[in-house]
Amino acid sequence: MIRNLQQLLAIREARLHALRAELVKAVAERAEVDREAAALDSELTQIAEQRRMWEDQWQNWLRDDRILRHGQEYNLYHVTLTAWAEDVQEQRAEVAMRLQAANEQVSIARDALLKAQQRVEVLRREHTARVTRTRAHAVGLVEARTVTPGNARVVLDRLVTGGGDPAEIVEREDLGALGDSGELAGIVAKVIEDNPDVVQRIRGGNAKAMGALVGPVMRETKGKADGGEVNRLIREQLGV
Repeated sequence: MIRNLQQLLAIREARLHALRAELVKAVAERAEVDREAAALDSELTQIAEQRRMWEDQWQNWLRDDRILRHGQEYNLYHVTLTAWAEDVQEQRAEVAMRLQAANEQVSIARDALLKAQQRVEVLRREHTARVTRTRAHAVGLVEARTVTPGNARVVLDRLVTGGGDPAEIVEREDLGALGDSGELAGIVAKVIEDNPDVVQRIRGGNAKAMGALVGPVMRETKGKADGGEVNRLIREQLGV
């Protein structure tokens, strides 16, 4: 049934929206870990640069003086840089694991979103095809004068909400058009007879008054008469 498809499509589209939000969140979280990793990499670069500068300095001492001046200061600085580097490297290793997990989470979220998009697209195509077929059935009923345009909308609504066979719906709910049968002509004649004042106005040139006759005919036929055919019969019987 089209209604069931619509409900399922709404559920899947809501899920698709949620998955998009999850992917956005996963990407944002990965970006945050990336920034942490970049900051730590920058810090390690800074440590390496300071170590290089310090080593250049004590190499100059050895070259110029044949001795390592400020030995205690060198040892302290070396220990400090080493401890600093080890601390940052430990943090970087932890961030690397978090980054791997974040990448995996983004991949999982992206795959789930892709699959959900594919399911939604399949369902949308199915829904569109079924709606098209259903509308074609309703149009065919009108073209065949099986039902009036108004009752065709009733049939269409029944097909959308409950499915079924259009012909069975027309028969079950007595929606079939009267067409140009003698029954309709008799109803038109009765309405004309019951409304002499309206007939006088129409014959007097007031074409809009025709609606005052069409309305009762449509009520009498419970909407099963074609409006165009009703107008034709009224004009024919009035000779206008």
